[in-house]
Amino acid sequence: MLEQDDLVVDRLLAEEHEKMLLSLSIASVLILAARLGPVGAFNGELAELECPDDCDCHYFRVNWVTDCSDSNLTRIPYNELSRNVYILDLNDNFISDVEPFPPDFKVRRLQLSANLMTVLKKESFAGLQYLIDADFSYNKIKRVDIDAFDDSAGLINLELQGNPLDEVEGPFIAIKSLLYLDISNCSLRKLNDQFFENLTHLSTLDLSDNPLFVIDNNVFGPLTSLETLKINNSNLTRIGDATFKALRNLKNLELVGNHFTTRTGGWFWKVWFSWNTLI
Repeated sequence: MLEQDDLVVDRLLAEEHEKMLLSLSIASVLILAARLGPVGAFNGELAELECPDDCDCHYFRVNWVTDCSDSNLTRIPYNELSRNVYILDLNDNFISDVEPFPPDFKVRRLQLSANLMTVLKKESFAGLQYLIDADFSYNKIKRVDIDAFDDSAGLINLELQGNPLDEVEGPFIAIKSLLYLDISNCSLRKLNDQFFENLTHLSTLDLSDNPLFVIDNNVFGPLTSLETLKINNSNLTRIGDATFKALRNLKNLELVGNHFTTRTGGWFWKVWFSWNTLI
């Protein structure tokens, strides 16, 4: 009877965790997950979960980690993965295509850095409703479906740096919950006025090491929650007078290694000389 009560409590806590996920910060999510523990664990014992043959699996605190990094994989071993994996590390492999994950796959952190992917497709990430952190840096990604993460309503961290992205017409991606976006070193030459339209909660953005040259006035208009903006080493020669006007919460601005030749006046240069956090 006691064991049944424990299982009921665990299930109720898990359901409450799902309801709260959308509104919590990443730190709060990790703390809460540590308290809840993995599915199938009770009476203080941690159940051993599925692990692919080519991978190393272990608990970090109470979260199941599957480390398949640097394993010469050409595809994800879907059938060998636990659906309750918390962190799935697939970095440094030869994976070019991501097929849909199994139903009810509960991964929170998905790491696919340094693979051979060329596109992020919606069908690849359908159903990943628990995902909060994703790293696709240093692949060969040229295109990202605008609705690639429609099912990941709690996604807050996305890393895409080091990919040769094609020029984007219209909005880049739609993730209302996203707080951190790194698209540095992505060969971006132009940002259209709708690029950030669906990223209104973004707080940190890194655009460094893109050959942008010029940033016009309306590009950052939707980013009213932005606190940190990095545009280092981007060959900038001109920034519009009103480029940063909508960024009323901006605290940190980095513009190292650019080559301003046009002495734009007005609001931008007032900020340049008055903000202590400007680099």
